[in-house]
Amino acid sequence: MLTALSDRIGEYRAATPRAGTWTLQELHDSYLLFSDGLITVVYAPVDYVNVEARILLLGITPGLQQAQIAFKTQYAMRGASVEAAGREIKRRAAFAGMMRRNLITMLGDLGVHTLLGVKSADALFAEHAELLHSTSALRYPVFKNRKNYSGHSPEPVRHECLAWMLEHMLAPEISAVPNALIVPLGRTVERVLDHLTARGLVGEGRWLRGFPHPSGANGHRKMIFEKNREALRSAARSWLQAQQPPRY
Repeated sequence: MLTALSDRIGEYRAATPRAGTWTLQELHDSYLLFSDGLITVVYAPVDYVNVEARILLLGITPGLQQAQIAFKTQYAMRGASVEAAGREIKRRAAFAGMMRRNLITMLGDLGVHTLLGVKSADALFAEHAELLHSTSALRYPVFKNRKNYSGHSPEPVRHECLAWMLEHMLAPEISAVPNALIVPLGRTVERVLDHLTARGLVGEGRWLRGFPHPSGANGHRKMIFEKNREALRSAARSWLQAQQPPRY
């Protein structure tokens, strides 16, 4: 699996950007990485890693909308450097809309911006975006029965391809951003980090436990955040103060 998937990813990365609306069927036909009849994984150009980041927001997987935005942006940025295109793809596709607003509110409440020496949490998505790396535990879009995969049935760590992605893609990506505090979005992603931590691939002290998923559909978000706020503040402070602070 390692060789086949790696070769296919390399082929898709090197392909010339193409215009298109990119329905799930079109992605399946043109960018398929894996399918077993239940789980399907397709490629999307979301490979950029901001190695200088101080905050790493970790979702479960890009959905179809994020994949469409990524391909549309890649095509619009054709001719730009790989790094510039990658930054713009992440800026446009990552945690847009209500989810981003909720993230800004919670990160601001934890005082993350103060620890980083910037004026507000929303600056992480604007003038100080160099401090932020947004990514997914399963880097490429995963679908279950042709719908966005939520991280359940199967659990990522119990599925051969998904577990491979965690250990051979996510763990090295986290290692490439050594100073970043990891903010896992919800319990499913926490279980992924528990899995990697138990294998010595991620240090437990660098990620927040108890940060709720920022989706507006998460009706327990505020209650969970209030319950865990002081522990989250303490953990964020411990990690970020131990790292070399940026100078502005």
